[in-house]
Amino acid sequence: MSRIVTAAATVLSLALVVGCDSSDSGTEDAKASSAAPAGSPSASAPSAATPLTAAELKKASLTASDIDGFSVKTPGKGDVYSQATVKVAKSACAPVAYALSGAPLGKPSVTEQRQLTSKSKASSASPSADELESAYDVSVSLVTLSSYPDQAAAEAVLKSVTDAGTACAGGFTAKADGEDEKVTKLVTDTAPKGADEAVALTATAVQDGSTGPMKVVVLRKGATVAYFTAINVASFISGDDFEFPSEIVDAQLAKLS
Repeated sequence: MSRIVTAAATVLSLALVVGCDSSDSGTEDAKASSAAPAGSPSASAPSAATPLTAAELKKASLTASDIDGFSVKTPGKGDVYSQATVKVAKSACAPVAYALSGAPLGKPSVTEQRQLTSKSKASSASPSADELESAYDVSVSLVTLSSYPDQAAAEAVLKSVTDAGTACAGGFTAKADGEDEKVTKLVTDTAPKGADEAVALTATAVQDGSTGPMKVVVLRKGATVAYFTAINVASFISGDDFEFPSEIVDAQLAKLS
């Protein structure tokens, strides 16, 4: 979980230094100008009813041309967690801990990950007080797409997250790469529509002395599971709730349909 918080803090510091320039020119995914319009399913989108190959999963992953208002990049290997690096004190809570960390559950055949950062509303090199406040209203999301050997394996993932959300409503503790992590509360939210099944949760997380919300959505299309973890910089600083960036889910579902 801490890497997502750290990524959000990095985005904030960069935004304040460069005046919150929202250009995508520095990301490889932003150069995919020939892709389908934002939110539109590709004419050659793969069927999610059967397990996706590595090539199909990569093609189904989001690019900057698939969604407006976000920059998109592929995180490095050192920027994401795996099940091996997340240790949970209460085993029943492990599925939620993995999902919050962007670590795919079970044993997927292949996985692709993308980090999406919303573009700040502040745009000048010398932002006004209002623009400075807007600079904090930035969300960082990690999208993990995993293709499983069959639909039953994908269904088991959804069940485990749903069960963990209920069993661990009072929170849990964990270690991620040796760093202490703590969730004090889990609340079930309204799951998005359009998937075969989905679950949505808000976790109250404690990180580096700050307490704020993190949101996770896990959904299934056939044998493919998509994990979405989101944090908002302003909300994590204030502790107030924020609205999950549902447009990310919509754009991803369009590419899986």
